[in-house]
Amino acid sequence: MSLSRGYGNGRGRLPDAAMVIEEEIKLSAPDRESLSAVLDDVEVRDAAFSAVESVPLLTTYYDTPTHVFLANRLAFRSRREGRVWRVGLKGHGEVVDGVSRREEIEVRLDGPVRCFADLPEGPLREQVLALVGGPKTPMDPFIVSDIHRRRLKLRLAGESVAELALDVGEVRAGGLRQGILEVELERISGPFEPVKRLAEGLARRHRLVPSSSSKHGVGLCLLGLMESESATRSPGEEAL
Repeated sequence: MSLSRGYGNGRGRLPDAAMVIEEEIKLSAPDRESLSAVLDDVEVRDAAFSAVESVPLLTTYYDTPTHVFLANRLAFRSRREGRVWRVGLKGHGEVVDGVSRREEIEVRLDGPVRCFADLPEGPLREQVLALVGGPKTPMDPFIVSDIHRRRLKLRLAGESVAELALDVGEVRAGGLRQGILEVELERISGPFEPVKRLAEGLARRHRLVPSSSSKHGVGLCLLGLMESESATRSPGEEAL
């Protein structure tokens, strides 16, 4: 199935007028001590310009009974971030050496979305309803990511600003679960190269390994719908 009705530009693409490009680096950690060492890293401490914020993230990924989002290489999710709710649609992207680039549309809400009819007016609602066929289509949960995140803002070289996030938790799907110990570095503004250099240094100093799977991808692996990271992947392979 491809995007239609004028809202999309092909499989896994979001409308250009509404999308933003999420650009981040994911690194898997061997243990919690390595995550704490990242937070205490001299380069991180020198670049930090915000306090460390601790926040629980409970994210549920939904699809329709006919798996419309999966067929279009899209991920539709609702996230509770402390007292804040966000709902969004993420496009496919490529992951190379842990560097992830993908399109997304996201809006902030006052409460949870329990059905597609609850989506507020705007590009996200238009895109989603065009895909699923209307507001009465069932919205089925199928992957849950339950994460505790510590995060802070970094000011890097060349006026680059990034968010460093340390994630501990698990992904659940199909009665199975997989633990998550992960470092994320997301570019907020400015050039990406300083973010990449920091990630490379942290990986060397703290035994971190580039990760090619999003949390949604981990859930798909648990469901047997996607190969795990341990399987052979070619450089630049598309991933949700």
